[in-house]
Amino acid sequence: MTVISWSAPILDMFAFRQTQTALSIYWIQKGGPLIAYQTPVAGFPWSIPFEFPIYQWLAALLAGLSRLSIDQSGRIIGIAFFLGAVATLYRIVARLSSGRALPLACAGAFVACPLAIFWARSVMIESTVLFFSLAFILGITQYHATGKKRFVFTSTIFAICAALVKITTFYCFAIILAMGLLAVLVRNLSTPSRKQALRTILAAGFAVVVSLVILMAWVKYADGLKQQSLIGSQLTSSAISGFNFGTLAQRFDIQSWLSIMFGRAIYQILGSVWMLLAAVCILAMNARYRVACVLLLLGYVAPFLTFTNLHYIHSYYQFANFAFLTTLVGLAIGSLTNKGSAGTVVASFAAVAVALMSWHVLKTYFVPTIRADQSRSRTIELARFIRKHTKEDQDLLIFGMDWSSELPYYATRKAVAVPDWLADENLERVLNAQQSFGSDGVGALIVCPNSFELKEASIRSLYDAIITKYSYGRSVQAVGGCLVHF
Repeated sequence: MTVISWSAPILDMFAFRQTQTALSIYWIQKGGPLIAYQTPVAGFPWSIPFEFPIYQWLAALLAGLSRLSIDQSGRIIGIAFFLGAVATLYRIVARLSSGRALPLACAGAFVACPLAIFWARSVMIESTVLFFSLAFILGITQYHATGKKRFVFTSTIFAICAALVKITTFYCFAIILAMGLLAVLVRNLSTPSRKQALRTILAAGFAVVVSLVILMAWVKYADGLKQQSLIGSQLTSSAISGFNFGTLAQRFDIQSWLSIMFGRAIYQILGSVWMLLAAVCILAMNARYRVACVLLLLGYVAPFLTFTNLHYIHSYYQFANFAFLTTLVGLAIGSLTNKGSAGTVVASFAAVAVALMSWHVLKTYFVPTIRADQSRSRTIELARFIRKHTKEDQDLLIFGMDWSSELPYYATRKAVAVPDWLADENLERVLNAQQSFGSDGVGALIVCPNSFELKEASIRSLYDAIITKYSYGRSVQAVGGCLVHF
């Protein structure tokens, strides 16, 4: 997958989010702030941080030390974290089991997941937070087995990193670990092992609490930065919480459960719901794995029930919980090897079925998207034109492309991308060039089809005033279905 897309632009799926990450990497590499990093798409002073930029730092460093593009360095860092996550999962399962069959089967199912293969080679933070979350769990299992306090320290560091990079992913791993540790405690209540189980619960709790305290400090800091920019004030944690969590109606919509949670997501992770059902049946018939089966299913479902809207709209969010299903399938396959030679044969056929299903989903769903020709896309045409007709230190004003980073990234320009949902008072601020762009000049106004002309008269009048101000005295040309005033 990486070979196929090595030189392709990151416009295949959810280009909005991929280019947002890449835009931050670009300006970090250009010498921008490392903590208050810039994502110049929402207005001066350009900083609208969401995640803590560990991934962005590494990608910028790699791009700076090599001749790789941001797209390529971002892909390499994502793949490196993905491979690290595979190795970490292997070590977790190996510590909790005997022999090599179970860890190999779980790692194999993990690395064969179509969704994981696709998104691991994207310019996104998903594999980074997955690695940190699994490393946190590994550290806790190591502490439980050895009692060595250094593992509490490493677990806390990994928990902090995971929470700062993406709490919506770390959350489900922390919850399922807590449930697993409680199950261990209940099982050992009447044995001397209960003391170590209690100590492990306290260690995990300490790591999670510390990570949440630091996360809250980061969110407060990030929200303060967002408030300073034109659009960022509508992107703070409180402003987007409703969008993140969704509605009760979504949670109780059976059709959504069937079409998304057990439809689209299962298809992209396993290829078929029948594979999941077969794995559940195998584990349900083995008392040794029933608790693990239940916990893994809960780990998959919990994010859908918590961050419902995010998971329903963004298919890449299943990178947060695909590992629970692939581990479930891996446990089922690995457990069959304990059933003698016949079980080993069945396990071998099951492993082949997993590989074939992965190949089918990749070939029919993901690869065509990667191979699509983006050279004539609106974004690339506009970016090519803007680079030719504007200076590097000039900014863009964009209408009709939401607040997407696609054009600012490929044009290598800072921008104010005005979304149709921008609040009226913030739209009025666009007229103030100093507030919107700082001391930078505006190199081009890009007007793509948008809904401002369909709004009430006062908003249309304000929109017309903005267009008039920033188009005055400029040439105009139609590019990619948009009008570019330059």
